[in-house]
Amino acid sequence: MVHAQSAKNALLSVAGVSPYQKVFGRNPRLPADLLQDNPDLNAIESADSDTAMDKAHSIRMAARKAVLEAKDNRALKAAIRARPRPHRPFQSGDWIYYWRTQKWNKGE
Repeated sequence: MVHAQSAKNALLSVAGVSPYQKVFGRNPRLPADLLQDNPDLNAIESADSDTAMDKAHSIRMAARKAVLEAKDNRALKAAIRARPRPHRPFQSGDWIYYWRTQKWNKGE
């Protein structure tokens, strides 16, 4: 559960910032992660030789994969629910209308 929570806080972002980045200013460094700026080669080698480290790494990667799959499924469902825009071949000189919401303030 801890690894799933950590993956969720590091991977899901709102307005370009993950919850980890909001609190700590950066995402946490993960042992045996080659996609970091400065990967720790000792941690990568120890993940191959140490069974406990290997197990923690596989659980961490499975949690990250599950979070990304859930995010993809959510995005796919939102795209399917979205109303498709019909293609209308407009010609030069056609009258068109568009809807624009106004920002109304009280008293103005």
